[in-house]
Amino acid sequence: MPPLAHSSPADDEPRFAAVRFDRDRAGRPVPPARRLEYAERAAVVAYLRESPVVVANWGYDPDPLDPEHTELVPAHLHTDGRWVWSESLAYFAERYGVPPEPELLAHIEERRYEWPAEVDDEILDRIGRLLRDGRTPRSG
Repeated sequence: MPPLAHSSPADDEPRFAAVRFDRDRAGRPVPPARRLEYAERAAVVAYLRESPVVVANWGYDPDPLDPEHTELVPAHLHTDGRWVWSESLAYFAERYGVPPEPELLAHIEERRYEWPAEVDDEILDRIGRLLRDGRTPRSG
């Protein structure tokens, strides 16, 4: 999938996070040098995976870090009302310790790894409009 064209939204506009990997000389994705520590990894994965689903995508993408594992990476879109991300972020955090982008990780830490039980319908509608306009988190 092509990478997300990352935006710099206004303070009240949801931010879209994407999975990004460095590339080796052959252009293959490689995990970043900085990995999540075990305790933080579990908390980050829980936040990313258990936050409310804004769009259910019934299918899986291949794992770019392990070409032997096709159709393994989940593609549901989650939100906490401020950020929107693919569940692939949780997959890569859990399996490889890959942290989400620094701003999202800081946001999760500020919330003490606790996501809201519900997201306001107005925010969900706004996210739906943005997604219909072609803004989606993607792996890259």
